[in-house]
Amino acid sequence: MTMPIGKKTAASWLIAAILCSVGAIIYSNTLHVPFYFDDRQSIVENDALHITEFSYAQIAGVAKNAYLRNRPVAYVSFALNYLVHQDQLPGYHLVNIGIHLCAALCLYFLLVATFSLPAAKIKGDPRLIAFLAAALWLAHPIQTQAVTYVVQRMTSLVGMLYLLSLCCYVQGRLRQMEKRWSLGWFGVSVLAGLLALGTKENAVTLPFFIFLYEFYFFRDLDWGWFKKSLPWCGAVVAMLVLLGVIFTNGHPLKFIQEGFHYRDFNAYERLLTESRVIFLYISLLLYPNPNRLNLDYNFPLSHGLLDPVSTLAAIAGLLALVVVAVAVARKERFISFVILWFLGTLFLESSIIGLDLVYEHRLYLPSAFAVALLPVLAFRLGRLRPVVIAVIGVVIALSGYWTYQRNQTWSDPVAFHQDMVIKAPGKFRAHYNLGIALMSVGRYADSIPEFIKTLQLEPRMLMVHSQLASAYKKINRIDLAFYHYNQVLALSPDDPKTLSAVGELYGKQGDLDKAKAYFAHALRVVPDDAGILLNMGTALHRQGDTATALAYYQKSLQVDPAQAMAYNNIALIYLGWGQFQQAENYIHKALAINPNHQNAQQTLARINQLRSNPRPN
Repeated sequence: MTMPIGKKTAASWLIAAILCSVGAIIYSNTLHVPFYFDDRQSIVENDALHITEFSYAQIAGVAKNAYLRNRPVAYVSFALNYLVHQDQLPGYHLVNIGIHLCAALCLYFLLVATFSLPAAKIKGDPRLIAFLAAALWLAHPIQTQAVTYVVQRMTSLVGMLYLLSLCCYVQGRLRQMEKRWSLGWFGVSVLAGLLALGTKENAVTLPFFIFLYEFYFFRDLDWGWFKKSLPWCGAVVAMLVLLGVIFTNGHPLKFIQEGFHYRDFNAYERLLTESRVIFLYISLLLYPNPNRLNLDYNFPLSHGLLDPVSTLAAIAGLLALVVVAVAVARKERFISFVILWFLGTLFLESSIIGLDLVYEHRLYLPSAFAVALLPVLAFRLGRLRPVVIAVIGVVIALSGYWTYQRNQTWSDPVAFHQDMVIKAPGKFRAHYNLGIALMSVGRYADSIPEFIKTLQLEPRMLMVHSQLASAYKKINRIDLAFYHYNQVLALSPDDPKTLSAVGELYGKQGDLDKAKAYFAHALRVVPDDAGILLNMGTALHRQGDTATALAYYQKSLQVDPAQAMAYNNIALIYLGWGQFQQAENYIHKALAINPNHQNAQQTLARINQLRSNPRPN
């Protein structure tokens, strides 16, 4: 007995409401998770995204000047976020959560349609099994990186569009089989697929999986149809190859080679290592305890088939999975499809392209069908339906709790970076980033051991010396600050930031001649650096050369008019010359920029005091 249309619609709305409510609760503690790593260069510091109006010209400019030029759709979404929210975190996270919820709904409707097809051979209510699968995927802790890490909207958005495209294709085919209007569904499928391709490159596998889905579930593995479709498949492959050539500026091999310039592994080692990484991914899907999750894994390389020996075992395991998928395709259609989906959607990012070895967000799309195996197999093997539902419900609840817990770690930058150090103590990036996080909250002494450990693990990382110098300067260990700045200058003698920093140290010690010498050197490298011009003006000011100092202050403001300290210092010069009105004009400019500027407030108080109590002639 089938459910009436009206009840089906009501049930769908209820399920959608439940999924959205569950997802909103699980991710409710992410709204103030700060920007991390690539968030800054891709979003916060990316001026191309900072649009001021919703117009074709500005949106087209974002798409044209995208930080990663093959992902214009993702960058347009960030630009629209900026238009509405600027740098306010909740807006970005709300959009990310909304995308994840929409992806879960697409997965639910796709699974309902799939489980309803005879070829899938699913035992149980398709809607119930699809709902449990979508809820588990929505709540799974492995998704936190794709949802909570703002810039990984690229991953969640391409996942949503990918699932939407496949879902619309399936709906179109079902209506086509029923002799109903289907063109609109196919149109949306094509549009979603094109948008997915403009969001992230792994969408190139979508045509293959639409074809595979058709072959598995609509054509019932009809090899006659498969052979007739080969010319079309060839055309699609040719199109994908052409896209690959376009994406790589016409030089795909050069693009691949350049990806390894800054890696400590080559293409062969990456390919071998990824065979083991895939089994790590499988283990994370099966047991996603937050204690196992990490943003930056320190995964050991495979240097050969037997180095380590687990490499050969992993390759054999992958081949075995493919053999199983082919062998059981007739009798276990869904299981076979899941295996091919998982390996196929991972293929691009687990191949010879010079990317980092391990990232959890790469599982966002591959896990979509994979997690559905749990409810599918549970309903097949479990005899007592209430018990099966209860067990899966517990798994979903535990997954949601772990996701919430993992998001708590993301919310605190220091805790987040400490977590990475604990899980990857041998990775220099983890220690360096923890040091930066500790510096940002004023824990300068605590940051020093992390920077020292970074240098022990990676002595070539010159920027660590600058951070150590800054930390030592903050705790008043000027001797050690000089030492580390000199380490930088020994290898990069014209580094303007370091030259200026050393000049500031000499100024702090009262050696203004040496301070000026370093500032002058820095200005020969970067003549229009506002900060260094301000520092030179300050040194001259302290020596009493107020006329020359004023010239430097004014030049600094020409470069960057938003410097409260420069206006304050100019006010002090005019105050010293007894020109109170001029001093007051400049101090008000300083306070307009920063009303809480302590030096400017003190200068204003001094101006008022001298006006009311003028010095005797």
